[in-house]
Amino acid sequence: MAIRWLKFQAIGAAGTCVQLGSLFVLREWVGLNVAAAAAVAVEIAILHNFCWHRNWTWAFAAGQSHGKPLLRQLCEYNLTCCLVSQGSNVFLTCLFVRALAVHYLLANLMAIATVGAVNFLTAELFIFRPEASKGTPGRA
Repeated sequence: MAIRWLKFQAIGAAGTCVQLGSLFVLREWVGLNVAAAAAVAVEIAILHNFCWHRNWTWAFAAGQSHGKPLLRQLCEYNLTCCLVSQGSNVFLTCLFVRALAVHYLLANLMAIATVGAVNFLTAELFIFRPEASKGTPGRA
């Protein structure tokens, strides 16, 4: 699990860059308000992170015959990340901007850091965990 945590953090760092870059472009170039730009940027990062997590962090689960199908994992990952990350990230970003009067990019970075551990545990315990098959003990 320690190796997966380190991989998760590496992908999370890359996803953070994707999210902050997307947020900047959507806010400054497209002109969306902070909440809308944060929501779209989070979804872009979720899709980025899913691809990397499935093929690197939890690659062992994707390659096993009793692993979940790609579309099911994508739906579960996106749904749980939307519930956890999307809602929390947008709420916290707006809260930090208003309550702490920090720049929206710093506020978004603070929000990302706040929900990271919950995202890892959700992915580890529910999304990328291989489905148990008859006669197959749980994974180590």
